[in-house]
Amino acid sequence: MEQPAVAAVEKAYAEEITLVRLADVDVWPEFGVMTQPAWAFVDESGEMELHQGALDEDELFERIDALLAQ
Repeated sequence: MEQPAVAAVEKAYAEEITLVRLADVDVWPEFGVMTQPAWAFVDESGEMELHQGALDEDELFERIDALLAQ
């Protein structure tokens, strides 16, 4: 369901960010993920902000723009 938004982000920020998909449910608890969908935003210093739940394209762009503005 979120794939169109992910594809738009990957295209728009190809040179600036790296998107990593964690499909292995055994790894999710290490990041605090209990349900899907979930997003983990990690800044340059390694600080992570976890968002549990769906994000639409606008919300996803807003979050990434805020990270890049830091």
